[in-house]
Amino acid sequence: MEFRHGGFLMPLGAEERRGLMAVRAMNVLRQYDALEEVSKAHRSLVAQLADGGVLLEGSSDPIGDVVVAHLLRKAPGGSPKAAPAQEAMFFALNLRRQARQGGLSLDLVGDNLPQLLYARKEPAFEEFFALWQAAVEETRSCSRADRGRESGNATDGSAAYSARAHFLSAGRRLAAALPPRLGGASTPKRWLRRGWLMWMRP
Repeated sequence: MEFRHGGFLMPLGAEERRGLMAVRAMNVLRQYDALEEVSKAHRSLVAQLADGGVLLEGSSDPIGDVVVAHLLRKAPGGSPKAAPAQEAMFFALNLRRQARQGGLSLDLVGDNLPQLLYARKEPAFEEFFALWQAAVEETRSCSRADRGRESGNATDGSAAYSARAHFLSAGRRLAAALPPRLGGASTPKRWLRRGWLMWMRP
């Protein structure tokens, strides 16, 4: 592993830059008050990627029990000044912590949004998040029999498994409820069991 000092202009050589396909930037833009400054930072970072490369930019709590991030992709041949395409949003929750705190809740997601969403003024995200919250409530009372059918190796009734089964059921309910104009939810079972969900932007 090698550490280098740099800012949004990443300290890479020309050869390294040609192959740069992914950048992860967590909790580095939360101090920006002006949304235009956030968008400018996005453009600067994405412009340094190779065509098709992705930027994962977002926020987490101090110990990483929740992650909420934009996935922005550089279009092939795109202008460095063009706004990068917001392809998706990635969400991750520590389901063990959720279980310890009494069950699945999206409060941590709402409290740790990336700066572009922190003001809660983007209609598409607000509608998506409301549908997700509704899916969580609608599946809260799922029976133990339903949970047992989701997995054959978890101990029925355990708190950790209950949160995992609830997240899985809520994710599938959300994917079925999303209208096409809001895009879709990527919900592979192996992701949902880890507490991961991807919202694919329309």
